Amino acid sequence: MSENGIPIHKVSTISSALTAKYQNTIIKTMFRVNTSKSAGAKSATNHTTNKLEQTAENTFSRALDTSRETVTSRQYNKKDKILVICGPTATGKTRFGLDLAKKLNGEIVSADSRQVYTGRNIVTGKDLPKNIQCSVSNIQWRDRYLKYYEIGGIKIWLYDIVEQGEEFSVALWRECAQLVIEDIRQRGGLPIVVGGTGLYIKSLTQNLADISVSRNLKLRQELQGKNVNYLFNYLKQRDPVRAQNLNESDRRNPRRLVRAIEIASQNAKPQKDTPFNPERSILDILQIGLTAPKEELYRRVDKRVDNRIAAGAAGEDSILSANPQLWKLQEKKIVRQQITWFKKQPSISWFDITLENWQPEAEDIVGKWYNNPDAKKG
Repeated sequence: MSENGIPIHKVSTISSALTAKYQNTIIKTMFRVNTSKSAGAKSATNHTTNKLEQTAENTFSRALDTSRETVTSRQYNKKDKILVICGPTATGKTRFGLDLAKKLNGEIVSADSRQVYTGRNIVTGKDLPKNIQCSVSNIQWRDRYLKYYEIGGIKIWLYDIVEQGEEFSVALWRECAQLVIEDIRQRGGLPIVVGGTGLYIKSLTQNLADISVSRNLKLRQELQGKNVNYLFNYLKQRDPVRAQNLNESDRRNPRRLVRAIEIASQNAKPQKDTPFNPERSILDILQIGLTAPKEELYRRVDKRVDNRIAAGAAGEDSILSANPQLWKLQEKKIVRQQITWFKKQPSISWFDITLENWQPEAEDIVGKWYNNPDAKKG
């Protein structure tokens, strides 16, 4: 529904108590890859990890169901809001997020799948001041404490979660995001989720039943090198409904077919992605999308790559820096994928950043949403 013409999407989140309960169930589950382990040891570790994660998920679900009455009876206030700023790369999302954070006592929660890894700050566009150091928070996630950077007094979360080469997924990002969002809210701040990784954002705003299905390394090895016809027929035998629901793009994508087989092999039932149950919702999410004509986005990408090379990207990735045209083509491919993805997502208020008054208009919508004491939860 909408409030004052503003698309508002409701989302369920977990309270501090539920966060602790969910986290403590899996806190001892280590996910760092140990290349020195034997294949048998890895298999046993994966089995144990999967079992622990399933136990944690079940515990979390039961606790959430039990707490429904408590959650829905809370008084609605500004602490029950999350702002999302999304869209394709090179649209100035982080800068706009920082501007709003200063005005609304906000903190940035990064939703970028490349920036979760430590290092490569220039190549991945973290745009951090030179020589800035991260701080370690008291928010514990699994075997580590989450870090943040502070720019102009504004905290930026979920950079540098894992090291290069470590396993990471949208399910793990969602775990981190929920912990950080709850911490910001408990301190009276506004969580501002900023990024272009659409699936990360969707994991917060919709029910994605399959994202917690763990990777099956043995199955992936068996399917490695198989063509798309083989993979699709394999999936069709395992789960005809899931196979039928795949679009043409997914049917031609070996990686997505393998993931679908992986999910089907763990008996995950096909389920349509739907908004969270309003009975469980206590948070209002406003989604602001920044975009521009494709030609302008391409121009901005070219400029960003040139600037990153000038800033010393060669020290992080000599191959990319030595092939700027290849780098630019890769970034433009990401732009096209992001445009296609976000076109299909509901409840986003879009602003063309090439128009003169886009920012004051966007800020006006955000301000009305943030200061509206009569926002409904149904």
